[in-house]
Amino acid sequence: MAQVVLRPHVDRFVEDVLQTNGFDLSMEEVRVDAGSDLAGRSLSESQFRQRFDTIVVAVLDSATSDMAFNPSASTVLKPGDILIVLGSRDMITRLIREGCSAKS
Repeated sequence: MAQVVLRPHVDRFVEDVLQTNGFDLSMEEVRVDAGSDLAGRSLSESQFRQRFDTIVVAVLDSATSDMAFNPSASTVLKPGDILIVLGSRDMITRLIREGCSAKS
């Protein structure tokens, strides 16, 4: 309750974005598969933001379990990494299908 009083705008933002106030946004965990389009490429190289219109909030390194919040554009995504992303359900589904899943 104290957080709401001390940071009312942050509370409102979280409520608006993650609830039902017309934003259709979701925060999800997405695994980068070996052989996927994103594996071995940086966020910049992959044109992540332009292609998926989704925000990478954090990357969990599969090898070290370190979590990088607000990763830079030069962050290279490795197979097994977990992306914490914020975006529409449709764009996250597209990200999983076209970016994170192994190519057949």
